Amino acid sequence: MPARVQFAGRRLITPRGEMRSDWSDLPGTIREAVECRTGPIESTQPAGAGIHADIASTVHTPDGKIFVKASRKLPEEDGSAVRSLRREATLAALMSEFAPRLLWQAEAGGLALGFE
Repeated sequence: MPARVQFAGRRLITPRGEMRSDWSDLPGTIREAVECRTGPIESTQPAGAGIHADIASTVHTPDGKIFVKASRKLPEEDGSAVRSLRREATLAALMSEFAPRLLWQAEAGGLALGFE
């Protein structure tokens, strides 16, 4: 049975109790950068677990689905969530035999990663 996600206002609470933002809470610059790579997003399905990204969702587009992780940048620096996503992107190339392949990275007021 899939993990259930609860909502606290516009924030999501995963089954493990982690807080995560809704897709619409990301800055428009990040959402636009993702849509430049995916095409129009028809719907999103939040992941049921995970803690280091502001959002982790399967995004559904006319061409299929892509798993996206994204985090906002802090005004003066990357912040821990963006640094964590940068490490994940670096490691993804080494893990492609064992994990979903990283398809792209988008950077615009934050960092987004798109996976198979």
